[in-house]
Amino acid sequence: MKLFKNINFDKLKNRLYKTRSKIVNSITETITGKAVIDESIINKLEEVLISSDIGYKTTEKLIENIQVKLKEVQDRSGDSITRIIKDELINILNVNNKSKVYDS
Repeated sequence: MKLFKNINFDKLKNRLYKTRSKIVNSITETITGKAVIDESIINKLEEVLISSDIGYKTTEKLIENIQVKLKEVQDRSGDSITRIIKDELINILNVNNKSKVYDS
């Protein structure tokens, strides 16, 4: 296991935390105070996700899933939308973890 010998896991953990915070903050800024999630908001969400290195195909699938979920729910608060995005990201990560990768 010499491969992991030189890895500083604290540094990696800190960088991942910063990346997560940037994504969450950017998404929150995009949807906060929006009464309607229109095409321009969806486009901004796409920009945030792609610029966060999530990948085009994964972002595309995520946006599709979010749009379907938004049609199903009545609560369009920022917290509700953030929860939908979080849940969809987790679902995609779980699917990818089972070797069904969107970005190949």
